Amino acid sequence: MFGMFKKKKEQESGFPTIALINRLISAGAEREFVTAVSAIWFVQAANDPNTRESQQLAGGIIGTLENFFVEEARAIDVDVFELFTNTINNSEYGALFEETQPIYTVGRNEVNEKFPPASAEVMEIFSYYANVMLSTTKQNKKNLLNTLQALAEYIDKMCGLANQAEKDLF
Repeated sequence: MFGMFKKKKEQESGFPTIALINRLISAGAEREFVTAVSAIWFVQAANDPNTRESQQLAGGIIGTLENFFVEEARAIDVDVFELFTNTINNSEYGALFEETQPIYTVGRNEVNEKFPPASAEVMEIFSYYANVMLSTTKQNKKNLLNTLQALAEYIDKMCGLANQAEKDLF
């Protein structure tokens, strides 16, 4: 009975994110790589001040995070790569993060375990998980490093906006 309910729920949502990510892991992606992307997702989402400027930045960040999974799939398995790209092409922007809560929760748990609250700057946390991604990736490390450096600028700007929004409240 429970299995039938779960399957029906997945169909209703239109996008089984966790099933896709599990497929990526099954194809050979390192679990640490997937967890690191989730941690970066949590870090950026937790620092979103929900301003117009931050919403413009968020699209670029989500697209970049999505691309990490797509490129990892490309490096591992052509069928999983096609599944990821077809899913993105057949749905609105941000397809892999449509059901964000499971990704967010994995990231939150990972970050809270490794970095107790207020123990490290956001860029220290980002740097740690960027290095985890670089050490566990199957994709081209040079391209990944360039993308991570570009993403760091987005997240740094997002954190600046969050800090400014907090100051404006008080």
